[in-house]
Amino acid sequence: MSSLDAIARSDWTHLFDFSYDSQLSVTRYASPASICNLAKTCHHYRKAITAQVPELWNINKHLRRWFLDPIAFRNLQARTATLISGSSALQFLDRTVYDDSDLDIYVFSEHLREVCQWIMSQGYVYAPKHQQNHSFQVAVTQDPTTVKLLYRMRGVRNIIDLQHPVNGQKVQVIAAEKTPIEIILHFHSTCVMNVISFEKAYSLYPTATFEQRRSLILASDGPSQEPAQQKYRERGWTLLAGISSQERWDGRRAMSTTPRWIEDRFAWVIPLDLTNVVQPQEEHLLKGMSALVNDPVVMTSWKLKLLDDDEIEMDCRIMDATVRSCRYTYAVLHKSFWHNYLYWFLRNLLKTTGTVLDVNNIR
Repeated sequence: MSSLDAIARSDWTHLFDFSYDSQLSVTRYASPASICNLAKTCHHYRKAITAQVPELWNINKHLRRWFLDPIAFRNLQARTATLISGSSALQFLDRTVYDDSDLDIYVFSEHLREVCQWIMSQGYVYAPKHQQNHSFQVAVTQDPTTVKLLYRMRGVRNIIDLQHPVNGQKVQVIAAEKTPIEIILHFHSTCVMNVISFEKAYSLYPTATFEQRRSLILASDGPSQEPAQQKYRERGWTLLAGISSQERWDGRRAMSTTPRWIEDRFAWVIPLDLTNVVQPQEEHLLKGMSALVNDPVVMTSWKLKLLDDDEIEMDCRIMDATVRSCRYTYAVLHKSFWHNYLYWFLRNLLKTTGTVLDVNNIR
């Protein structure tokens, strides 16, 4: 071997011979796409960055802002199919912190009381606002018609605000009329369409959100969303009233009218550390439900739909599964997708439960 070869090899090896802390310093300030691209350059960087992912996106550390025992909360998530979304999910994926931001969690209405009572057991107290009843026991069962007078949001059945009297942290629990993901799919714009289940974190439009800092405004029910939109303008996003015809009809782009799925090639999915997170056992679930291998949010599909006034809205259908092992309500693009994907989902993900799949029960 020549001396030049020896120097070259030594220099190349030294490129990877920097400390773990130094690697974290580099990746801490890199965008998600930059980190992914760096991991693709060679085996050494892929190995190094893969080892860093649990620290770069540490969900337990993120949740400690609100709960002393984040694992217990994630077990609650697993048991109730509770989702985290809003600014908290955005901060987690973007690895940033907004001062005085709340934790927004989205639940099936049948789990509202259980989730709120667990949070209150962690020191939080009920904080009624507007015209809400001052009794938690009354407010948690409030008629949806009354709630709609307070919160005109699509898919919302009830909202309970909880606040910690010592540190001032706030948790908002939003109960869905049908399914939590329906509410999230009808947020004011795409930059906040990020979701955290007990097992994974998802970004529906990661390239636009984290690389281009663009957010597509979507048609929504209820009062003007301008205050919320302005908040994200101030945080650095460019809000778009529409998209070009070229992008709209280009199926290779996420912001097109192509059918989407929450784990498709346009989405960003981060598997979370499941150490000590226990999947629910049947005795802990509502009557008639069996434990799922995955959170039901994995079934979500949708597409962007152009309206007559050139506004854009999310297009999806709300479907119920009557199969006992999958008894939840889902947001899916259309019935044919629902049948095909649910069959695949049950066949591949629920086979460990020993359930016999009856295709006649899929509807």
